[in-house]
Amino acid sequence: MVADCFNEYFTSIAGETLKAKHFTEKLPYLFSSSNQLRIMDWSRFIQQLLMRSTITAVADIVEHILDSLEAGNTVCAAFLDLSKAFDCLDHQLILEKLRTFGIVGSALAWFGSYLSDRQQLVEIKHTVKGTTSVVRSELLGVSRGVPQGPPQIHDTYSHTVMFADDSVLLTSNRELEPLEISNFISISKAMEYCANNDLVFNENKTQQVFFGKFKNDITCPPDIQVTESTKHLGIILDQELCWGAHIDYLCQRLSSSIFALRRINSVGTVDATRAAYHALVESQLRYGIIFWGNCSKEKHPASFCSSKACC
Repeated sequence: MVADCFNEYFTSIAGETLKAKHFTEKLPYLFSSSNQLRIMDWSRFIQQLLMRSTITAVADIVEHILDSLEAGNTVCAAFLDLSKAFDCLDHQLILEKLRTFGIVGSALAWFGSYLSDRQQLVEIKHTVKGTTSVVRSELLGVSRGVPQGPPQIHDTYSHTVMFADDSVLLTSNRELEPLEISNFISISKAMEYCANNDLVFNENKTQQVFFGKFKNDITCPPDIQVTESTKHLGIILDQELCWGAHIDYLCQRLSSSIFALRRINSVGTVDATRAAYHALVESQLRYGIIFWGNCSKEKHPASFCSSKACC
């Protein structure tokens, strides 16, 4: 049963792997510089949905890096870490932001009604010798804690890619000194924005990855960690964009998933095994295949799964 699931998957995935082979040609076709889909026969809703997926966010980053490298630039990518980004902003600040975006009248009042007069408590259940007791705190007003999305950081020094609270600043230049200056200014502006808008910028967890010929010569701002690879939205990006680190990570996850799939297959029904396969294995294999799908056959996760399934 496990082997049949993999055979079914490999048949369906072949076309996607072929598409991934020409990623650099395919990406400009799918996305214009304004990040709008060019596929005109899809509904507007589907366009908006696809534009905001994690894959298109990573694709925006990779496309920008590739375009910059082809132009002879070195690229600095700053992966910002915001501590408790969904819990920090004051509700009145949120409403003021919405007002600046043109949301007024009944629409603004609707948001205000949703955010106002909120209360919460903490309840703890404790069981001793079969007797359960409950302790509750007092009801307290909630003036923060409603998800707000990412900070809107706009400057002329970097290309900004945001998804939820994950933000990436991309700066590029042919020369080393202007690149370092732009990189420093972009990060400083992000820190200033966070300080002015009740967001906590975590310098110790913010990471920078450098791409291009000067990647080993760049001076990073103080307290910012420089690394050769980092995980962003479930995809590991490395300095060479060869996806080796991501594939190793993916194979480790697939190994655990296949073990669980074998256990389910030994005690469950065919339908249960198939459902578990789609949830635990196929979903991981499909995610981000447009990036890593053209890796060598020896390292390809599909080959790894085949060997595991036949063991």
